[in-house]
Amino acid sequence: MSVSPRLPAATITRDQALSADLHQFPNDPLPGTVSSVASGASGRRFFRIQRGQNSRILMAYPEEPHENQLFTGIAGVLDAQHIPVPAIIADAPEKGLVWIEDLGGQELYSLRERQDERRNAYEQALRALDQLQNLPAAAFSAANIETLPPFDEHLYHFEHQYFLEELHSRLHPGSEPSPALETELDQLRERLLAATTTWIHRDFQSKNLMVDPKGQIRLVDFQGIRHGHPYYDLASLLCDPYVNLPSSERTHLFQYFCDLRSLSPEEEAPTYAAAACQRLMQALGAYGRFGLGGGVQFFSDKIPTALTLLQHHAKQAGLPETERLSAALLATFADGSSAE
Repeated sequence: MSVSPRLPAATITRDQALSADLHQFPNDPLPGTVSSVASGASGRRFFRIQRGQNSRILMAYPEEPHENQLFTGIAGVLDAQHIPVPAIIADAPEKGLVWIEDLGGQELYSLRERQDERRNAYEQALRALDQLQNLPAAAFSAANIETLPPFDEHLYHFEHQYFLEELHSRLHPGSEPSPALETELDQLRERLLAATTTWIHRDFQSKNLMVDPKGQIRLVDFQGIRHGHPYYDLASLLCDPYVNLPSSERTHLFQYFCDLRSLSPEEEAPTYAAAACQRLMQALGAYGRFGLGGGVQFFSDKIPTALTLLQHHAKQAGLPETERLSAALLATFADGSSAE
């Protein structure tokens, strides 16, 4: 069975994935086995293919969103710069296919209940984040590799609106954000834009960090890399509602990262808290859309944790309107009074 020049990624079957692999690697042993691994964001599908002793992941991706097409080039630059990412084995961009090193199936998320292993893995992740932030500003352009545009006022505003439209409007239908909140969010954008930017992953959380068979952390899902606030990724990891790290552990890891960057935790805490509010609003927008709107219970279940974290960090960042709103949304959610 052959694969057409470009099938819609969402429709590719296991048989077609195996056929593509046979075409790409004609000399590997037969028979081959293929299993679906996951359906990723942005319409992608993943398959684990085994031929003899060789095991690899096949990713099928659609042309849109555009960032899907950037994955392979970005992976090459990151690998050349010694950022821990999976190796690219082969690439067929005309078919929307890329073969990736098989890292196994263990995400950082899987260590959430194993405190000793978790601490070591999170410190590894922070060292990888430090490496990412130390990349030269021209790391990708020098290699003629495209990345997405940097965070700007419009993207920060989009994340705020995502939160308000997908979560606030579902929990408080018909209620408009107060003028005071809108002013505060304008000020938050200005505050974030004033920071010196670094390279950021943009979704640096426990399900996008793999633990390979040697126990080493590897970054995946990095096609959205761009310039942004230096604490956006840190907040993604430490304030990840999927894991909900204890407060004491978040504090330790924040101090650990500040030590890596030769920064004062006390001086940086308010700036970090502001970035954490931004990231949590983005996450809550997604939980509202896919959880309350799409019926995915996993995301709905994370809303109380995310709102609690938002309330805490808004207080630390000096954002009283955001703190007030997160408390009100948390109370509404607890009462089960969502409009959905």
